Amino acid sequence: MSRAPSLTGRLTFIILLVEFVGAFVALSTSYSLELLGLVGNRDMLISDYAINHVHRLVVDSLTRDETGALGVAPTAALRSRLSRTPSLQFAVFEALDRPALPGSSAELSALLKHDGALKSRGQRFAIAARPGRDGRGYLIVDETPHGRLLVAASGYDIEWSDWFYLLSDDIGFTGAFVLVVALASAAATWRGVRDALAPLRRIAADARGIDMSSLGQGVDPTGAPAEVRPVIDAMNEALARLDASVMRMRRYTANAAHELRTPLAILRARLQNEEEPSFKADLEQDTRQLQAIVEQMLIAARLGEGQVSLEEEVDLAETVWSVVAGRAPLAIRCGRQIEFETIGAPSFVRGNARAIASVIGNLVDNALRAEPEGGVVLARVADATVEIIDHGDGVAPTDREAIFEPFWRKSEATPGTGLGLAVAKELMDKMSGRIFVDTTPGGGATFRLSFPATPKRAGPIA
Repeated sequence: MSRAPSLTGRLTFIILLVEFVGAFVALSTSYSLELLGLVGNRDMLISDYAINHVHRLVVDSLTRDETGALGVAPTAALRSRLSRTPSLQFAVFEALDRPALPGSSAELSALLKHDGALKSRGQRFAIAARPGRDGRGYLIVDETPHGRLLVAASGYDIEWSDWFYLLSDDIGFTGAFVLVVALASAAATWRGVRDALAPLRRIAADARGIDMSSLGQGVDPTGAPAEVRPVIDAMNEALARLDASVMRMRRYTANAAHELRTPLAILRARLQNEEEPSFKADLEQDTRQLQAIVEQMLIAARLGEGQVSLEEEVDLAETVWSVVAGRAPLAIRCGRQIEFETIGAPSFVRGNARAIASVIGNLVDNALRAEPEGGVVLARVADATVEIIDHGDGVAPTDREAIFEPFWRKSEATPGTGLGLAVAKELMDKMSGRIFVDTTPGGGATFRLSFPATPKRAGPIA
């Protein structure tokens, strides 16, 4: 796995780049404003920007002969410049009251020794006999490799090479300052960014300590920069969803172990009494109960993980009829009857067909167990509502909310059906429906399922 790029390094590089670009832009802008006459010496001409380069060419041409005498012997670069600019003249003095060094331009050397021929402008001058650009010149006192000298030139013109030399010369003067500032800025940026990211390192340490038993605690965003708070919030939300999923899995595992224990114990007891007349019917009823519980838990788990659709269009009457028809043989063998009726036009609802069938199957199985022998369980469909009606002991008003809690029992001696009803309620909630219980006229329990209706043209029950 490749190493991730450093945010600190990136920010430091970007800041340094911005500083260097800013320095270049500032220098270029300064030259441009001077050329436009908006700042600096407004008497300057574009040709005056050649002074630095011409001065360097003259200084580089200084040399001593075999006797040690100092003179000017034009280098190839200076000779080339003279050929391109015939008006260019130069002169070098050890002092103005002394003759110019050998190799200096005779005319300029003579003019600089006559005060009346010059109009002094500080380091720059103008030759009265040469109006315009050719008469402009400069006189600079310079510490050369050969000592302190006065270097003068006139008649120069600007060339492209002069601009590059000017930039490099200015950068040479200001480069040290810019470099020091840049290094100081880089150090400050590096330290500042690392300090700012310190909470992220603490958050990373917290995240590494999270395991399956501590998903819900999330990551503490205290001290985190505002820019990364959305990332931390999103991570905590993801951890919360994962924690909810894990808790749901644990709950289903615990529910299954707890609720399946009773039917399995009953099934085992029945297997030890094979001579009972109702042995086969009771055995079938017990296995049906186990199947219903497993089916409910499976469909609830799939709905919880978003693996099945909740947007199916379900024919409610057809679904209830298929459940009733499947339980009818069992009801007959158990000495009970089960009836089905519909009121009004067929009802179509939005949900999941398997989930609805699972809930109805659980309610029918419970009703068959509660119904006295010889009695009739009624399954009724009307206006997006399903009623499963029995005539057993019923549910006390004080227990009508509690029965939908996991593991609820009226007493320890009562077989538990709380898991089935708890999962049934969870499934109905996911499908935006309701499940509740009322008293059957004459005694017993009536469980009602209410669904949001979906308009559909009437059609026969399949």
